[in-house]
Amino acid sequence: MSYNLSELFERVAGAVPDREAVVTAQRRLTFRELDERADRLAAHLSGMGVSEGDRVGLQLQNGTEYLEGMLALFKLRTVPVNINYRYVERELQQLFADAGLVALIVHEAFAPRVEAIRHEVPTLRHVLVCADDASPASDYETALAAAEPGQTHTGRSSDDIYCAYTGGTTGL
Repeated sequence: MSYNLSELFERVAGAVPDREAVVTAQRRLTFRELDERADRLAAHLSGMGVSEGDRVGLQLQNGTEYLEGMLALFKLRTVPVNINYRYVERELQQLFADAGLVALIVHEAFAPRVEAIRHEVPTLRHVLVCADDASPASDYETALAAAEPGQTHTGRSSDDIYCAYTGGTTGL
């Protein structure tokens, strides 16, 4: 029997659904709530055409959205790509193009840099913006609220892939 990370998480969520899974300054989520939010995000992304093997960027500050994104992407068997929030436009364009990103989940503070180079990355079809702490709403929360949680994923296996770029000291 093989499991991917999202299946292991779902088993834990099923065993202890009301136990707190994650606590941040802005939000507390139980395992059930975290799993439901990840399911909703997976449903939204699937509805936007994101599918198995696609690369999806996560350019986020520390918060529940990063964990929700990782779980959702593993549920869909896509490839999460961590994006350094310090990257400037040139670095973002190079990374987005090299990775072949089809979608990006980004915090509002970083969105202007993304919009400045988005036209240079033809594969990037969908950008989902998360509100910063001071902002009351976002495309991200609207998308989660509108999506139906449920099984939007099939054919799981234990071959999860995660892509991490590093700038190191010599650039990309």
